[in-house]
Amino acid sequence: NILIKPHSLTQVRPQYANQRAKLAKWARFSNVYVANENDISLLPFIQNADILLSEASSTLFEFAAIDRPVIVCNFFKLKWTYRGIFKYRFEKRFGKDNVLYKEIGLHVDNYKSLIKAIPEQLANPQSYQANRQQYTHDHVGPTDGLASVRIVDYLEAFDKA
Repeated sequence: NILIKPHSLTQVRPQYANQRAKLAKWARFSNVYVANENDISLLPFIQNADILLSEASSTLFEFAAIDRPVIVCNFFKLKWTYRGIFKYRFEKRFGKDNVLYKEIGLHVDNYKSLIKAIPEQLANPQSYQANRQQYTHDHVGPTDGLASVRIVDYLEAFDKA
């Protein structure tokens, strides 16, 4: 089964009508669920997915925190206002953050490599596990379910100061 969670802007901006048409074609398959504009939270998708396929996205960190395989797709196409002579706009807005994702999981450069990588990563979820755990430690923090307790403790300590 395939779960597709497009960016919320894809759902609402007129310039993404072609992408919505492609998503509508995918949604016709019985084994595909394409999120709609009411599916705001990523959590149900993260909870139900065995593997994440994404480009440079903070979703990679969230998914890695549940210690499941991620594949970083390096073959996304930037919109024309970020390509060629306008590449400086992309770098100004997003910087060089893609290095953050360098070792979080397997990187693939094309669709053919992706199709081969998916079953390999599902069969070997332990590959990149140490990297996922390090990324979780560095970028997400504790995943023990006690975040609310820590927030309350912090607020109470701050209130006393």
